[in-house]
Amino acid sequence: MKKTLFFFAILLLPFITFISCEKSDKYIDWKVINDEWYEANKNSLDVLTESGLAYRRIGPEANPAERKPNPNDVVWLNITGSYIDGIEFQKETNEMKYIPNLNKGLQEGILKMVEGEVYTFYIPYKIGYGTKTGDFNVPPYSTLKYTVKLIRSQAY
Repeated sequence: MKKTLFFFAILLLPFITFISCEKSDKYIDWKVINDEWYEANKNSLDVLTESGLAYRRIGPEANPAERKPNPNDVVWLNITGSYIDGIEFQKETNEMKYIPNLNKGLQEGILKMVEGEVYTFYIPYKIGYGTKTGDFNVPPYSTLKYTVKLIRSQAY
């Protein structure tokens, strides 16, 4: 009986190991692809912050006297979000957003904008949706590309 149980345990060990590895490695290839793309492209925009946010103003330079958002503001945005391969996961026009509800990278980027400006952001997963599935079913470890126009901001 003990030999049979031991033999059965030995047969199950590779199966259990395979199953546990499969769960932890499900997105590992996606992570590697996104990390490599980010490293190759992060310096292609004008500014790279300490957090890893890369950005460039691509739209008209707004009047510096125009309102800049504050961390707890509500903002209205035209926003397009895509993966590194260009597939869009988000496209919204004049969409109202509460800044604290956005991913950390978007929060940081939007706070740099003045009403009327258009920016491109590259957001690494660490300040995007991280290691979990995010809004719009964004897979873990995704580097995100956004084009954002700040239409207006208002204190909440």
